[in-house]
Amino acid sequence: MPNKSLKTAEHDDQADKLAPLGYRFLIESSHERESSLARIDLRNAFLDQSSSLRNKANADYTLPAAVSVPLPDEQIWFEDSLLANLLARKSTRTFSGKSIDLAHLGFLLKMSCGIKPFRTTPPSFAEKLRAPRFYPSGGALYPLRVYVDAAKVEGLSEGLYRYNPLGHSLDLVNENPLDRETLYNSNIKITASGGPAAILLISAKPQLPVVKYREHAWRVLLMETGHLTQNLLLIATGLGLTSYPQSSISLRESEKSLRSSLKSEVLLQTVVIGQ
Repeated sequence: MPNKSLKTAEHDDQADKLAPLGYRFLIESSHERESSLARIDLRNAFLDQSSSLRNKANADYTLPAAVSVPLPDEQIWFEDSLLANLLARKSTRTFSGKSIDLAHLGFLLKMSCGIKPFRTTPPSFAEKLRAPRFYPSGGALYPLRVYVDAAKVEGLSEGLYRYNPLGHSLDLVNENPLDRETLYNSNIKITASGGPAAILLISAKPQLPVVKYREHAWRVLLMETGHLTQNLLLIATGLGLTSYPQSSISLRESEKSLRSSLKSEVLLQTVVIGQ
């Protein structure tokens, strides 16, 4: 009779051998080839104090943007029952083609991946860098970034934007239309009379969690991506929007079209939203 404990040990050994593969994929997919230098710099910061690492992890949000669109920060109707949203949430790929309001997009981003309210008003800049957000992150590093491929958002020109949680704004990173047909593997079609209003792209800076979690960093990134995706889907449901997640992304096209935008990041997930 086979030894179950031996089989389990063999399985665990295989899993340990596979784990670094996921880690290497995330690191090698990074467009920043000098990431080793960045990791050394971040590792030194972590050894000094964890707050310094968190500050460095969010330093890219402090860089000035050529075009920054402030998002409305207003109270809007929202179904705030978690149970109701869990029951109502479903993946729907049929859209009316209508645009969504900028206020709704702003609320969706803020309550999914924005900074939680402060007890002190107004908060200092250092407090914003260290502030907790609406999804859990290993070491409070928040290596995920959210981009908005805006197609039909009232008050927002078409283009690719990055959400900046520190200023609750959208920073324009690419005003040229993306090759959506290729990038999304022909799964998302946007026409004048149909299709979603926006596609949210979740990317990660894989070099950040490596400092603390080493070979387990890829697991941390994938878990955080799942947390953030569920936030986006549930908040969209509460706003009465149609949404669904999609992981079918052309890595080759993302390398070509988004390299200058995502820089040292790797694209992991998309969330499609509309009416």
